[in-house]
Amino acid sequence: MNTRRYFHNLLNFDWEVAKGPGDHYQWHTNTTSPVAPSADLKSTQNIMMLTSDISLLNDPAYKLIVQEYANDMAAYDNAFSHAWYKLTSRDMGPHSRCIGDLVPNPQPFQYPLPPTPSTVGNVGGVRKAVNAVMNSNEEAVAMLTKLAFNCASTFRQTDFLGGCDGARVRFEPEAGFLGNEDVNDALELLESVKEMFEEVSYADLIVLAGNEAVARSLGGMEEMKFCAGRTDAVAGDKGSEYLKVAITGLEVIGVEQLKDGVDVLGLTQREFVALSGGHDLEVEGGWSVGGRGISHEYYKSLLNEEWEQIDPVTWANGGGLYASIVDVLIVQDSEMKAIAQEFAQDGTRWREEFKSAWGKVMHADVFYDAEMQEEMCGV
Repeated sequence: MNTRRYFHNLLNFDWEVAKGPGDHYQWHTNTTSPVAPSADLKSTQNIMMLTSDISLLNDPAYKLIVQEYANDMAAYDNAFSHAWYKLTSRDMGPHSRCIGDLVPNPQPFQYPLPPTPSTVGNVGGVRKAVNAVMNSNEEAVAMLTKLAFNCASTFRQTDFLGGCDGARVRFEPEAGFLGNEDVNDALELLESVKEMFEEVSYADLIVLAGNEAVARSLGGMEEMKFCAGRTDAVAGDKGSEYLKVAITGLEVIGVEQLKDGVDVLGLTQREFVALSGGHDLEVEGGWSVGGRGISHEYYKSLLNEEWEQIDPVTWANGGGLYASIVDVLIVQDSEMKAIAQEFAQDGTRWREEFKSAWGKVMHADVFYDAEMQEEMCGV
């Protein structure tokens, strides 16, 4: 069977528009028509074309492609196989998630990164160096927490793209995403650490620094989950082209949009409400995580204060506290409000669930098998 017959028919016949049996426009030949098997395979029928088919002949660039495929079977086979693989694998995420003996090499649509390093680097040394940075800069805790969250929260469970692997937050377009205006300042804080531990990727460094900042906000005695092995994208990488920070608190959204964003990020509503407890209500503007320490007092304030809207995305209590639109939506939605009320009453439960949800976001894009988990996690 000549699989290029479609292109030959498109080029070799004159096509005229007419209405088909369903009263929709179709294109038929003005001469003897080529035929194709009928739907029941018991006879043949004249072929027709759609307007989308005919449009290929009326665009010079597409017409050249049609002519190429009509005349070159190898070129068509190659293009079709790549297009079919992309169509059926586009929602599988990175190449590392594909298994089997027939998996081709990484393709551009998978935004491949360098392979996971064979060693994890001096994680303990990095932790000490990051803490030294926070000791010398009182704003570092909030900045490093926000950097890690914004880097990781581009993840989408719908197609497994995004996340902090690759550290694409260093480059455009991700560096210019809403909420990332101060990302370069946070990255600068880590430059001295990176120079000391060149073997550690920026991606691992960002997540590890975020972990240390969160641990300090929780009192400094917490052990946060960390799996090493992320690698870094290079300038010009397009892996962030169709992504965004999941939830910024800086744009007007409704409850359903918020819940949809939570779902795409791969979190339950409970996990998201737990993460929201990291907000610092003393800081105006969006998803700000506090350097003064965080606790379940966030929920008490959010539930008990009287909030007045002062701009499209910010509410204030008149006493120095500010709530973002995300905070307010939590209170307005009955399901999320009930979770917030539970956390307001039980700080211990909130603490454990906050740590779990944070670890889930930080590692959503880490796809290790059991052997790699043992080697790269718990370091």
